[in-house]
Amino acid sequence: MSSGHDIAIFRRFDELNMLNLLSLQSEISSLRDKFWIQCKADEKSGAPFNKFSTNFEAQRGSDNAKQNELLLEIRNKMKEYSKPSVKDFRR
Repeated sequence: MSSGHDIAIFRRFDELNMLNLLSLQSEISSLRDKFWIQCKADEKSGAPFNKFSTNFEAQRGSDNAKQNELLLEIRNKMKEYSKPSVKDFRR
């Protein structure tokens, strides 16, 4: 690390950031697969679950909506994955 009057330089740990992103991609892919499997299972199981893939209100309003739980997990993981890094703010 080095510093001057108007600047500070920090390590970016590029290789660790890359490993972290690859790990997050793997987790997101797994969640995506689980979500689509759940959609197909819900469509086959009949009402009210068969509407969950196309009606998000019904999905959110149900106490037993595994699709909604998976979507919330995906949303949180995507926020983590898409969070800007320090290097994105460089000029």
